[in-house]
Amino acid sequence: RIIVLLRNPVDRAYSHYLHERSRGHEALTFEDALAAEPQRLEGLENRLATGELLVSDVHKRASYVERGRYARQLERWLSVFPRDQLLILRSEDLYADPVGVTQQVTDFLGLAPLEIAAFSTHNATSGPPMQASTREMLEREFAAENAQLAAILGWDPGWS
Repeated sequence: RIIVLLRNPVDRAYSHYLHERSRGHEALTFEDALAAEPQRLEGLENRLATGELLVSDVHKRASYVERGRYARQLERWLSVFPRDQLLILRSEDLYADPVGVTQQVTDFLGLAPLEIAAFSTHNATSGPPMQASTREMLEREFAAENAQLAAILGWDPGWS
C-alpha cells in the first residue's frame, strides 16, 4: 500500500523555497531561484528516473517547480504498482479535516480507526507572501500538468 499526499504545487513550491532559505541552502529570491531551476537541475531528473543517480542534494533542494509535476511522478508509480495499491490524498483536505482523512488512511490500510486527541502543525515556515505575479505565473505553469493529473486521478484536485 502506498499513500500519496499532494499539495497545491504552487504553494508546495513556495513552502519548499522558504524551507531551503531558512536552512541556509538558498540565497536567491524565489523568482530568481525559479529562473535558475532549469539550469540547476539540468539532466538530474532523467538520471534519477533511470536509476543512474539514487539521490541528488541539488535536486532535493532546488526542484521547486519540478517536484510539483505530480502527473509524471504518478505515471511512473502506476507503471509499477496497481492503482488500487495507491491512496492519493490532498494536503488541503488533511489540513481541513485531519480526523476524516486519517479515517481514510486507516480504512485503506485495513486498520482500526485511531482515537486522535489533537493534531498539530509541523515544519511550518514563515516568510513574506509570494508575489501575486509569481503565483499567477506558477498557476499558468502548472495548469496543463494539473489537468493531466485530474485525468489520472479521475477527480479534479481543484488547483487552478
